[in-house]
This record gives sequence, structure tokens and C-alpha cells, in this order.
Amino acid sequence: MEALSAFKIHYLDKKEVTLRTDCQAIIKFFNKSVSNKPSRVRWIAFTDYITGTEINIEFEHVEGTNNQLADALSRIVHHVTSKVTLPECQLQLLKQDILVKVASAAIEGLSRIKRARLEELSEKGFYGKLENLRTTKLEYLDLEVKEPLQGISNNISVIYDRLQLHSKVSIAEYKSIIELLNQIQDEIIRISKEQEKIQKGILFLQKEILILQPVTKEDLKKLTSEISELKKVVQEIKRQVS
Repeated sequence: MEALSAFKIHYLDKKEVTLRTDCQAIIKFFNKSVSNKPSRVRWIAFTDYITGTEINIEFEHVEGTNNQLADALSRIVHHVTSKVTLPECQLQLLKQDILVKVASAAIEGLSRIKRARLEELSEKGFYGKLENLRTTKLEYLDLEVKEPLQGISNNISVIYDRLQLHSKVSIAEYKSIIELLNQIQDEIIRISKEQEKIQKGILFLQKEILILQPVTKEDLKKLTSEISELKKVVQEIKRQVS
């Protein structure tokens, strides 16, 4: 079936394939000249595949005794293959390679879990500060009210907490923006490469069109006129020589 699919190409001179086999039963089954017996069900997939290739398949019977095509479709084993064995040193290297890969995957998984846990704790601490955020005392805006040192300290602490939270939010947003910009840059690079491929393809097609462009009537008229002019030039040269 893989070989037949390889024939599905457009530059074949012919779309007919002759399949020679020593199994007369398959030929009759494909030609529907006999009733489909249950024993031939194993060939249905093969004949259906041939029908779907859009290639005209012609069967030709040849004398033989092996029935290789029928055996292959019936999944009959022809040869007994020996079990591949590796030397002890290669087996040890293979085991070590597998252990290293398993250990690397386990370490990577644990690292992801740890990072997720740290991010979760960081978010909880961040939003916890938002909930427990102290507020400034606005009564000190009245200039007649004297602000004690405790009130000044409270307002300074509030301002510091707000600035700290704002800086954390800004850093998180900055990281998100940088990641998004990197993704956009990668996408732009990918699109640029695709554009270069398309431009090369267009140039190649233009060259092919110019090479394979058929001769038009205008081209023939131009060629005829050039030949006529060339004849006149030749006659003039002959006249001058004589």
C-alpha cells in the first residue's frame, strides 16, 4: 500500500499500474467476478485502498507458488527474526541514560511545584497586605489640629506600605509586558522568515512563467518584422559588395 501511494504523483506519464501476482484469488476478488467469501475478507482493505488511489490498477497473473502478496495481506510470517541483544556495556549505558532522564524529569517536576508554591505564598502575602492596609488619619489635614508624632509615624508608614505594594505590582506588570513583547518578537521573526520563503517562491514562479511563457501573435509579428529587416540588410550588403 505504501508503494502504491508513492505512485500518486502528478508527473507520471501514465496513470496505469500493472500489478503482477501469483494469487488468482485476489485478482478475482478485485474484479468481483466471484462471490466474496468470508475467507477473502482480509483482502477488502487492500482492494478498497487500490480503488481509492484514483489509479487504474491492472492485475496480471503470473505463475508461482509463494503467494507472497496474499501472505503479506494475511499477516503470515515468512521469516523468523533473531532477537537483538546488546552487549553488557551498552546495556549499562542505556540504563544510566534512562535513569538520568527519569531523574531530570523528577527534578524538573519538583522545581515546578516549588515555584508554583512560592508564587502562591507571594500572592497570599501580597493580597493579605492589601486587606490589612492601614489608612491615614485625615483629621490632621485641619491646620488647627496639632498632629502628634504617633500620627505622623502612622501616615509615613501608610505611604511606605502603599509605595511598596505599588512597586510590587509594577514589577509583576513589567515582567508580564516583557514576556508578551518577547512572544511578539518571536512571532515577528517567524513571520519574517515565512515572508522570505514566500518571496523566494514568487521570484521562482516569475522565472518559470517567463521561461514557459507561450509565444503570442504579437511576438510572431515582431519576429517576422525582424526577419524582414534582416533580409533587407543582407540584400543591401550584397548590393554594396557587388
